[in-house]
Amino acid sequence: MKKKLSGRGLVIQLTEEQMRIAQMPLGAAMPQINSRAVVDLPAGAVEDGVIRQPEAVRTLLQAALNAPEFKRARQVVFSLCTTQVIAERVSVPAREAKNPKRLERLLLANMDMYFPVDTMDYHLVWQTAGPVGDGGETAVQLWAVPKAVLVRYYALANDCGLNVAAVDYGGNSMVSAAEASYGASAAREKKSPRRRKDDLSPAPAEAPSGDTTLYLTAEPGQLMTTFVRDGQVRLQRSIQCAMETEAMVGELQMVADYFDTTDDARGSMSVAACGSLASDGAFLDAVRAGMNVPVRPMSVQSGPEWALILGASRPGLDCGLPPLNPVRRASEQLGQAWQ
Repeated sequence: MKKKLSGRGLVIQLTEEQMRIAQMPLGAAMPQINSRAVVDLPAGAVEDGVIRQPEAVRTLLQAALNAPEFKRARQVVFSLCTTQVIAERVSVPAREAKNPKRLERLLLANMDMYFPVDTMDYHLVWQTAGPVGDGGETAVQLWAVPKAVLVRYYALANDCGLNVAAVDYGGNSMVSAAEASYGASAAREKKSPRRRKDDLSPAPAEAPSGDTTLYLTAEPGQLMTTFVRDGQVRLQRSIQCAMETEAMVGELQMVADYFDTTDDARGSMSVAACGSLASDGAFLDAVRAGMNVPVRPMSVQSGPEWALILGASRPGLDCGLPPLNPVRRASEQLGQAWQ
């Protein structure tokens, strides 16, 4: 579901410890943060991206919006980072994918087959990802987003006098920041083993080109891994885990080991880290030692913890439910924000 954005607005990301707020142009090809703020959240206010203490988060956001640089921004985009969003990839007949209405009917009719949940409680979002094989089928990337999670994000924004322009799934925010896509994988080739940094043996004569970058979004207690090769996402996983570094690195190793078993594990690998832990040298050293691959922070404006904010400012994908935005006059919104 594509979403075009324009104008000045806010982009907000909630982690278990912080609320990051950026004022910036929405939909710009080259995202640029004009003003930003980081607000510490009380313990338990947000868990796994879900707002558990709405009043506490609302009070903090209202206080932050009193800053002069945020006062005139009336629309907001959220980057939703939670393991409760379920992702799936399916193939549909190419003729169905060419007609948006027929594709929607097909996907909604089969939603209970794609996801092992009560689909009435989830909002289905999708994005076509290109032809599969000889082109007779089209790959479609699906996300099932819990409606109960979305309701609290809309309530937070609306209670602060903001209109939700879009809710971008954090995985898509990362893909956008990395300038990658969920495009269909190229034709499968015979898999070659991934070579570690310390492997000095000659590369196989027929080794496929293209190395893999693991974009690691790392926040205390939450990881998201996005494996990208040749500009395409090969695997993406969101993980909730213990906050101890050893436990987080262990989770990363398991995901990397799984990736090694897939047909997409080719060439060498490096890690580009974002999120608050990307500025933690001890954490990066532990990842480097545990995975035995090069590790670096992502080079983005304002620091690696703002990568998802930058990506969400031009999502091209809206996981939100626009009817949750109440119809209000601008004067009413401003009055509520002032109160």
